[in-house]
Amino acid sequence: MSSTQYCTEMKNANFRNRESHSYSKNYTITQKEYTQIVEAIDAGKYSWACLLILRFAGDNPFLYIPYRTANRLLKENQLANDRDCEAP
Repeated sequence: MSSTQYCTEMKNANFRNRESHSYSKNYTITQKEYTQIVEAIDAGKYSWACLLILRFAGDNPFLYIPYRTANRLLKENQLANDRDCEAP
């Protein structure tokens, strides 16, 4: 099997894997969660908003967003939340 065929097979397998579980869930986003998503968009944090949407919809963001990126987003926004809680 050539490398091109292998890459095509892997992409198709990933697509089928994502497709099989993506729409099987039926979650409702709460008003608080919706507000968090809108605040992230307003702040220009589009990647964070995407991660929140996936998380609140019941999906695992690590299936769609590269691990290092998702991990960085979680750390950055956890630090921001910690600072907000400490503010007088």
